[in-house]
Amino acid sequence: MELRACIDALKELISRHPPVDPGDFRKVVIHTDSRYVADNYPNVQWGHWRKNNWVTKEGTPVHNKPEWEELLRLHKRLDRNFHIKLDIDWIQGKSDDHTKAVHKMAKKAAASPLKAKKLDHQRVRPKWSPNSAQRGSVTLRGQDEIVRLITDVPVRGHSRMYHYMYEVVDDGSLDFQAVDYVYSDKMLGAGHIYRVKLTDNTKNPRILSADEIELTSTAGRYIAVTCGQKDPLDPDRKRKDDSDPEPNAATPAFSLGQELIFEGRHGVVSSFAQTHEETFLYKVRWADSESSDYVPEEELSTDQ
Repeated sequence: MELRACIDALKELISRHPPVDPGDFRKVVIHTDSRYVADNYPNVQWGHWRKNNWVTKEGTPVHNKPEWEELLRLHKRLDRNFHIKLDIDWIQGKSDDHTKAVHKMAKKAAASPLKAKKLDHQRVRPKWSPNSAQRGSVTLRGQDEIVRLITDVPVRGHSRMYHYMYEVVDDGSLDFQAVDYVYSDKMLGAGHIYRVKLTDNTKNPRILSADEIELTSTAGRYIAVTCGQKDPLDPDRKRKDDSDPEPNAATPAFSLGQELIFEGRHGVVSSFAQTHEETFLYKVRWADSESSDYVPEEELSTDQ
């Protein structure tokens, strides 16, 4: 990564056998084509992130905290031992012979197995959605969503903080098939599906709560089933991971295809999802439009 390249360059300069004598210089300028490094270095240089407990002004955890701390330590050593100041300036990548040569060397080094670095632990699963990941593609309204995690990455330097890429898999959601990023202090797994409660802060997207579910398909529609509970499609049949029946397991009050009324509107149950409170949400496809919504069980009526 570009940040590691800056660290290695400074280590080389203050090593026992540097390529040049640091005492001959009063300033070191690192040129990088990484906006991430150049734009965020002042936050480290002037201590903004450290004073804020390594959290950005938006409230999100700072990524690569160990590397930023190491870069800061090397900067201080340069200043203390050689009175050398450090600047990091951004330049356009592959814009001249020097940057093109650096790009070639970086590609060659990345392909070399001789200096393999310890990789961050993360799991990656193929997307179901045809869309690319884009920050802000899910409109945060403090809503509940049914999502599938694509990646799970611990945020290094932050205890119990994780960064997830996720996709919305509920075909009744306004954000169906959107792929976005979110933080959470909850350890969740890539490839698993959860009913989550999202924050409404677009600058600091968070999962506030999560319940794992499974999706099965019936008549071309997804049905959400809470893990560890009985199958809502057949309440008397045990799930494979159930060793004993659950006498108090919730059962749905309405069946697929059943007609009902909500706030004067007529509709048909197209699917339903069990919540962690052991009640059901029913996706109702309305007779007067093409839309469908999730409606709580206690608000529905079958009176005609």
